Amino acid sequence: MNLFFEEDGAFKVGTEMSGTDSACQVELPTGKRIKVKRSHIFVTYNSPSPAEFLARAQQESEEIDLEILWEFAPDDEFDFKTIAAEYFGDSITPIQQAATILRLHSNPVYFYRKGRGKYRKAPAETLKLALAAIERKKKLEEQKDAYVQMLIEEHKVPAEIANKAIELLVRPDKNSIEWKALNEASDKLSCMPLRLLLDVGAIPNAWRWHVESFFMINFPKGKNFPENLSKPHREAHDELPLSDAVAFSIDDSETTEIDDALSVTPLEDGKTRVGIHISAPGLGIEPGSDIDLVARERMSTVYAPGLKTTMLPKDWVAAFSLDEGLICPVVSLYAVVDNETLAVLSTDTRLERIKIEKNLRYDLIADKVTEEAIKRATFLFLWPRAHLALEVRQETSERSRRSSRQTRTRRTH
Repeated sequence: MNLFFEEDGAFKVGTEMSGTDSACQVELPTGKRIKVKRSHIFVTYNSPSPAEFLARAQQESEEIDLEILWEFAPDDEFDFKTIAAEYFGDSITPIQQAATILRLHSNPVYFYRKGRGKYRKAPAETLKLALAAIERKKKLEEQKDAYVQMLIEEHKVPAEIANKAIELLVRPDKNSIEWKALNEASDKLSCMPLRLLLDVGAIPNAWRWHVESFFMINFPKGKNFPENLSKPHREAHDELPLSDAVAFSIDDSETTEIDDALSVTPLEDGKTRVGIHISAPGLGIEPGSDIDLVARERMSTVYAPGLKTTMLPKDWVAAFSLDEGLICPVVSLYAVVDNETLAVLSTDTRLERIKIEKNLRYDLIADKVTEEAIKRATFLFLWPRAHLALEVRQETSERSRRSSRQTRTRRTH
């Protein structure tokens, strides 16, 4: 006797060789013999051969009209033989029975499995929603295939992919058809997605990729500041003491955000006070305020060739920039230096206001900075001090390198 049964989640056929009331030994078409429980057997028959039986059952299954089968099915739980008889009539054959369970089992959207050989049809509204979802998925798959064909065969980029090219690489939605199409096309062309997007012009060049990916990663909400941020109140710091030092800044002509300055003040007894003055916009920022949260999120102004994205909005930058002729709130570090030895005798840090005498632009004064000019200039004192600081730094670096080489030598030996 031949059997149609389920084993390890798959439908199989074979010939019974021996058995008991609860199980039997079955020889598969491959010649392999296995033990099958009687409860796993769905159909018994004499002919055709097991291999032919399964092939014909599978072919018959594909011809069963799912809509009609679902209509014939009762609302309650049913056995596959019952619905097979409803569909094919009383003269049903073993092949048709096997075909019915194959059709039921392979369409879980229409029929829910409730046990071995038992099913229940999906409610009408649930089925409608499921079929609509399948149709949407089918259309998306067709759209994805069209994108892949366009990328590979036409060497063009679909607008839907071009519009989010950087986003697809930086933070891709791997469930989107754009990502799936890009990934599939890249795999078929054996190249990276970035290389493919560059080749088809979705990303114009490497520079655009580096810049736009940087901003998308570091400014996920965009480079622009939120609207209606708090406005700065520079005059609120008029109570700070006014320094007697006269400060100047040194920057190039493109610098619009002047945040540091210097001062040199001669003192009695052969001493000079050198001041370093840093703009203090933090004085106007209340902890937890909207501008505080923006500044904390950005943390820094971003500088790149031809690009600058400020940490603070333009009105805040302008309010606290150390511009020529203004009296500005600053954090000042003063160092009193011996004129002869150039040794630092004392230091002092203050929160104060200071007059910005001049904004020097080194690209405009480069031809004026001569040996003679330096000797006459206020910052004459800074020149030898800067040279001394450089020598100390170089000596420290050399000692560090020697120490590192000695350490490696000891480890080697």
